Amino acid sequence: MDKSLLVTMEYPPQRGGVANYLEKLFSRLPSNKIMVLAPKTEGDKEFDAQATYPIVRTNMLAFYVWPRWLPLYFRVKKMVKQNRIKMLHLSHVLPIGYIAYKLNQEMKLRYVVYCHGLDVLRAQATEKKKKWLIKILNNASGIVANSEYTRSLIRNLGIPDSKILVVYPCPAIRPPEKTVDTYTVTSKYGLANKRVILSVGRLVKRKGVDMVIETIPKLYEQYKDIMYVIVGDGPELNNLGKRVQELGLQNVVRFVGAVNNDELIKLYSIAEIFAMPSRQIGSDVEGFGIVYLEANLFGLPVIGGRSGGVPEAVIDKQTGLLVDPNNTEEIYAALRDMLASPDWAKSLGENGRIRAEKDFQWRKEAEKLRRYLSGGIYE
Repeated sequence: MDKSLLVTMEYPPQRGGVANYLEKLFSRLPSNKIMVLAPKTEGDKEFDAQATYPIVRTNMLAFYVWPRWLPLYFRVKKMVKQNRIKMLHLSHVLPIGYIAYKLNQEMKLRYVVYCHGLDVLRAQATEKKKKWLIKILNNASGIVANSEYTRSLIRNLGIPDSKILVVYPCPAIRPPEKTVDTYTVTSKYGLANKRVILSVGRLVKRKGVDMVIETIPKLYEQYKDIMYVIVGDGPELNNLGKRVQELGLQNVVRFVGAVNNDELIKLYSIAEIFAMPSRQIGSDVEGFGIVYLEANLFGLPVIGGRSGGVPEAVIDKQTGLLVDPNNTEEIYAALRDMLASPDWAKSLGENGRIRAEKDFQWRKEAEKLRRYLSGGIYE
C-alpha cells in the first residue's frame, strides 16, 4: 500500500455519519501510509493530538475566488509533491473530484472516491455536474460505496460494477459491558415508568420525525404511558416543535437536543422502540442508516422507511419493520403492533443485536478496504 492522502470535507471532531465513517476506516489503516487533509473546526487540535497519523487542517472552500475549490487544489498539489503521495482519497465526488481529476491529468495521480448516496444524487442536479460526476467516477482507480443501494446509483451511471467496493458503516455507539445507571436521564426528562419511543438523528425532513409525531395522538389514546423522545437538532426543529404544540403533545413528546455519548447510551438503554421512517425527498436520501444498527445493538426493534439504503440496515420482520415512509397509517400500525406485543418486539431487537454484532464490525470493514487498496488498484 503506497502512501495516501485523504482529502475530506467532513472529519472528526465534526459530528456526522460521513466524518465518523472515514475516521473509523482510516484510523485502522497503516498509520505510516496515510495523511488527512480536513477542515478546521472547533476542538480539532485536541482531536489531532490523539491521532496516530498526520492530520492537516485548512479552509476547504474559498469565498473570494471562483471556482471555490481552486485554492484547495494548490494546497493538495503541494502536499502531494512534498509527501510523495501516490493515491488520493476523496470524501465526496464533488467538489473534491474536480481536484483529483485535474491532478490525475497533470501528474497521473490515482484516486479513490468514497460515495454515500446523497452525494451521488446531488451531483446529478444539472447536466453539467452529471457529466463531471461520470467523468470523475470513470477515471477513478477505485470507488467505495457505503451500501449496495449507493453501489446501484453508481452502476446506473454506467460505471462497471467490478470497480465498486461496498464498505458498510458500523455502529459508533455500543452498549457498555456494565449495567447502565439510567436514573439521571429518566429524572431529567421525566421518563420514569414510561414506554419510550426513540428517534436519533439530525432533524431534517427526510428523517421522518414529523410522520412519527402525527401518529402519537392515536397511540396515546391507547397507551397513556408512552413518551416520544427525539434526540438531535437541525433545521426542522422549529417546525416539529410547532406541530407538537398544535397537537397538544407537549407532555408526550420530548425534544432533548444533541446529547453526548454517555447520555445517548442511557436513552438507548431505557427505550422500547426505535423509529425513524426515513423517506427520499428530491435528492435527499438515506444512503444506509447506521443508526438502526446502533439501536439494534441495544436490543431495540427498529422501524425504518422503505427508502434508499434503509432496507439493508433493517431486515423487515426480522430485526424490525419497514414501512411506507409517506404513510402515517403504516407507521402507526408498526408502532401499535410493537407496543401491543412487547415480547415479539423484543425478539426483533434481539435478532438485530445478534446481526449487528456479527456482521458490522469496523475491524472487518477496514480490513476489506485495506485489501482493496493493497491489491489491483495500485498496480
